[in-house]
Amino acid sequence: MDCQKVFDYFVANGWNPVKRVADADIVIVGTVFYLEHEDCISISTIRYYVKRKLPEAKMYIIGCASNSLVELSAQFSNLIPIASADLSQFDDVINPRIKFNEVADPTRIDNSQVIFIPLLKRLLLFKTRLEKISKDIKLDHHLLNFALYSLRNMFRYILLSKSYIHPSMLNYGNNYVYLRVSRGCTNNCSYCAIKNFAGSFKSKSVEKIITDFRRNLLSGFRFFYLSSEDTGCYGLDIGTTSVNLLKEIFLAGEGYDFKLMVTNFNAQWFVKYYDQLKDVLLKNQRKILFFQVPVQSGSNRILNLMHRPYRIEDVQRNIIDLKSSAKYLTLTTDIIVGFPGESREDFEATKTFLRKVKLSFVAIFSYEDRDFVESSSLNRKVSFREKEERKFELLKIQNYFIKNRVLLKKLSEFIKEIS
Repeated sequence: MDCQKVFDYFVANGWNPVKRVADADIVIVGTVFYLEHEDCISISTIRYYVKRKLPEAKMYIIGCASNSLVELSAQFSNLIPIASADLSQFDDVINPRIKFNEVADPTRIDNSQVIFIPLLKRLLLFKTRLEKISKDIKLDHHLLNFALYSLRNMFRYILLSKSYIHPSMLNYGNNYVYLRVSRGCTNNCSYCAIKNFAGSFKSKSVEKIITDFRRNLLSGFRFFYLSSEDTGCYGLDIGTTSVNLLKEIFLAGEGYDFKLMVTNFNAQWFVKYYDQLKDVLLKNQRKILFFQVPVQSGSNRILNLMHRPYRIEDVQRNIIDLKSSAKYLTLTTDIIVGFPGESREDFEATKTFLRKVKLSFVAIFSYEDRDFVESSSLNRKVSFREKEERKFELLKIQNYFIKNRVLLKKLSEFIKEIS
């Protein structure tokens, strides 16, 4: 979304994209530092373009920043990081006719103009990891054990591949309309680095969101994705709520066949607004492709360490109640395994939670230390192998539920009908 807006901004001010980085006066690279492998990809991409750009060309790094960017800035000239919350700094770069904040937030991503090759992304990651391994390699039994363990994991991932198919992936191609509803977050999760770079929390007005929604709906688009670091806290700064926003969207789309994807609806707000939210979701369940409530752990002790302000019993009770009433509603969640201090008992609580709520999809992440976050300083780290084993245990649970559902078939048939 940010990359598309930057692209629109430069085009609106008379700049033209080029296909070769060696022909560019300004090079802009979007980065992600959410997980370790994304760190590698981002840094490798930066190095790749630094070597190929003109010496006098300035290079701007947008997206999530980290210590790695500081180090790269010291190594290379004309490398300038700009945080997502400060993209209006480009106004000082090109003296624009149309300022950055005057450019509308994009609702579509134009892939035809994306100057980036997905294959290159993977090749750069492979090259970086190969270089790292070649430096540290030691031909001993530890290396052999790790290689055999990795090979075993590869086969286990293949066998559980269905567990990775998110419902939204059934909509092949980039057919989403992205509705940015807010920026930033009001929470203080101990493991999250994104909050350090997203800027202060700010909601977009309901009127602007509905205008974008209606315009694209009338243009024939049918898949809408609510974009936010935390959809649930929408409106706290402008005197409204996320529940009211959902009501307005469904009201504006009355009489149309469309699907709404609601992501990052923090469980804190799912519990707080449940009584009002339930009515909205029940009434409009056929218009929701999926509703994501990130829970992260089934252990109250771990939730407390994560600074997630809710009790798992409340989340569980509400999910079970909602599922019993809304049989067409697809509920999903996120789980982090191996958070520092997570005992076997804590992990078993997460397994018990997932078995009871039987969600349509669970995105499972292994915990990783990140720069500038509180959890990195916590003791009792969980080993890599233990995190992998716990991840597979959850995948097995999810795989069992998938085999006993017809969710994928129903969604596929619906998409064919409205495509």
